[in-house]
Amino acid sequence: MEWLKIDDFESESPLMSWTKVDAENHTMPNIDSPQVTEVRYEPQLDNHYLLKKPAPEGIVGNRKAISFTKLPEPITVGEVYTFYLRLNVEAFPNNHLLVIQGRRKRRMVMADLNTTICT
Repeated sequence: MEWLKIDDFESESPLMSWTKVDAENHTMPNIDSPQVTEVRYEPQLDNHYLLKKPAPEGIVGNRKAISFTKLPEPITVGEVYTFYLRLNVEAFPNNHLLVIQGRRKRRMVMADLNTTICT
């Protein structure tokens, strides 16, 4: 069985294919697009990973920091796939999920989820 890479965060612009949305931004003081979603590198492990935080240190009130990207190919109902994603959630005060689902970008934003999602 062949693995499908969603992202290894090792490209020149690793977040270019990711959409970031702050669906419920009530930050104090108010900051447009407060979420911190960045790629970090651990040289001792030669490992790149996605770091997600709802806002910079000391800023509260961004309850729904959503990030999502498109899957590399459509998934057929009934087929078995294995996905691998390197993700680090640092000091995130909410529940977080990894969801595989078939919504379009506009519907993802309207869904108002607390997640990291591959669609």
